[in-house]
Amino acid sequence: MGLPERYRLFFRTFKEQKIIIIIWLEFPRKEGDKNDCYQVFSKKVANGDFPESVNELLAECEVEDSVDPY
Repeated sequence: MGLPERYRLFFRTFKEQKIIIIIWLEFPRKEGDKNDCYQVFSKKVANGDFPESVNELLAECEVEDSVDPY
């Protein structure tokens, strides 16, 4: 058993707070689009662009939620 080929599951741990953040990418997408969730996430991974704390991660999520992707 496992996730279907098109699903992506990632996680980030924060030991001090004893928190595990799980990221599951499974959004409608258009391959090659600059806003394609897989491309955006892959770029973050390649650049090592991840928040260092839970508070930074939550703040980044709130900013991104307030932006209309369309």
